[in-house]
Amino acid sequence: GFSRGAARGPSRGQDVTATLDLTLEEAYHGGSKALSLQEQTIRPDGSPAMHTKTLNLNIPAGVRQGAKIRLSGQGNPGAGGGRPGDLYLKVRILPHALFKLEEHNVVLDLPLAPWEAALGATVRVPTLDGHVDLNIPPGLSSGKKLRIPGKGLGGKTRADQLVRIMIQAPPAPTDQERKLWEKLAKVSTFSPRTF
Repeated sequence: GFSRGAARGPSRGQDVTATLDLTLEEAYHGGSKALSLQEQTIRPDGSPAMHTKTLNLNIPAGVRQGAKIRLSGQGNPGAGGGRPGDLYLKVRILPHALFKLEEHNVVLDLPLAPWEAALGATVRVPTLDGHVDLNIPPGLSSGKKLRIPGKGLGGKTRADQLVRIMIQAPPAPTDQERKLWEKLAKVSTFSPRTF
């Protein structure tokens, strides 16, 4: 009778899916990255074995969360001289200390002092592309978002960076500050509540 290998002839190796963890900076800038993977190989006696292979990837700049990168011929080896399968890498963007992702936009919470919010200010804010001077118009409330175009993720047309205003009160005003706040409370006609 036939031996099993000969009867089946060459067969293509299986595709493999793996997760590619990237920092937000790596996703934004792209570039080369080394990735180590466990690969299944077949020993000469036909038994399966695992070994580690290292691949050099070229990450496209602005790659998005959940994007798939296909590496042809980097999947499991084929049998009987068949060609190997492909490797699919699913991009997972790691949490960042400063920025969050909303869709493909990068979001930064920007703490402002009450007087900066009331009077307007120019504030240096970080982006994934270095710092920019952001003009804060007077009278913005907490939760309001300002847009810095083109500082988000995406290829040719990049998404934006959104800067969310967070007004913070000074924790312990000095006596002088307290007197000024009390004076402001007397002269201001502003009422934030409608109820």
